[in-house]
Amino acid sequence: MVDEARIELATPPELSGTSVAMIEKHYGHLVRDDAEDALATLVV
Repeated sequence: MVDEARIELATPPELSGTSVAMIEKHYGHLVRDDAEDALATLVV
């Protein structure tokens, strides 16, 4: 599992001059994939 830095949700859009909605639209699947992987480890 990749160790990820935790930052405020609005920080990357502010730094890159875009919106949270655009970030979620284009990169939200990465978070979902991590969540699915984490849940899969809980299945016994």
